[in-house]
Amino acid sequence: MYRQPELQDEARERLMTIANHTHLGAGFEIALRDMEIRGVGDVLGVRQSGKTRDVGVSFYLKLLEQKIEELQS
Repeated sequence: MYRQPELQDEARERLMTIANHTHLGAGFEIALRDMEIRGVGDVLGVRQSGKTRDVGVSFYLKLLEQKIEELQS
């Protein structure tokens, strides 16, 4: 007999985000929520995962902007 595996909390949270954002243009909201859940990674480095929940998306984006300005100057 086949039994469906239990979803991990993170997977359930991501699926609920998709289910709750079905309106036109919701992709951006889904992407932001996904970044909060899974992390965004080190955009300017080699790491492919991160922890934005530790600092928040808005603060992460501010840090990213500062790093870009630093690299441009």
